[in-house]
Amino acid sequence: MKKLVCYSLLLSLTTLLTACVSQPTPHKQAYLLKAPAPSIIAKKTTQHILMIPPVNIVPQFSGREFVYHKANGTYQSDFYHTFFIPPAEHFRELLSQAMTQTHLFKQVIQTSATNTPDRILQTEITQWVADYTRPTPAAIISVKISLMKQTDHLRSLLSTKTYTESSPIVPENTDGLLQAWQQDLDKIMARISTNLRPALHTTSSRSHRAPR
Repeated sequence: MKKLVCYSLLLSLTTLLTACVSQPTPHKQAYLLKAPAPSIIAKKTTQHILMIPPVNIVPQFSGREFVYHKANGTYQSDFYHTFFIPPAEHFRELLSQAMTQTHLFKQVIQTSATNTPDRILQTEITQWVADYTRPTPAAIISVKISLMKQTDHLRSLLSTKTYTESSPIVPENTDGLLQAWQQDLDKIMARISTNLRPALHTTSSRSHRAPR
């Protein structure tokens, strides 16, 4: 009887190990989005130097892992599917490329170490998520953009606007999610470019001392 039990346990263990070995091992993958083609190209470049400082992002979306908003209202991060660089840094780089391609500015910089900017583009990401609470899952990106005028050590607000885009995830897999986020990004960059041109000449609404 003991031998039969031992043989049964051994058979069960062998079956379990075989099943584990036959399962494909998931691989961690990292992705990047690309800067969209410019929606506008200025016929005449202004003399403004635009600086894009580090982008702020709400904590729940600041990591490299993809974030999913699930049907039960919870949020889940995906260890195996990530951005190659954190979303805030990624967005800053793509925004810099997009603004350079518009030819609206004499120069687009990320630091004032070499040149003194007279326009500052402050950015805060409030959403970067795959939303599965909807009947049709959607990729969502939402950012708040504030254009500031800088004179000496004073900054004044020229315009501020929140841009939110939502694109369906089709097909419902990683490729579909990346395509949907790319569509969001393309639309947001196009809207920012369109709105910046008239805002460059807007009279400032309020001023505050710039951080040193």
